[in-house]
Amino acid sequence: MKLTRPQCLFKGLPLDRGCFGGYRRDMIVIAGFLLGALIGWMRAAKRGGARADKLQYAAAHAMGLAILGLFLTVLISRMT
Repeated sequence: MKLTRPQCLFKGLPLDRGCFGGYRRDMIVIAGFLLGALIGWMRAAKRGGARADKLQYAAAHAMGLAILGLFLTVLISRMT
């Protein structure tokens, strides 16, 4: 349900989140997760790892880049 500007202000919702679609910053975390998984999988494959090695590398890199994306999201959110 889209709210108009006066409804957002009346409900006390911030204008950058919740009212006018300010959730595009969340995509940074998802992109970091997917990019990290891809990088981890490729690194393990380059080293000749088995499927379990590739999954472990992908998971570790995905979590690391997702956390970096989360910090970047918070930083961008605080700056705007």
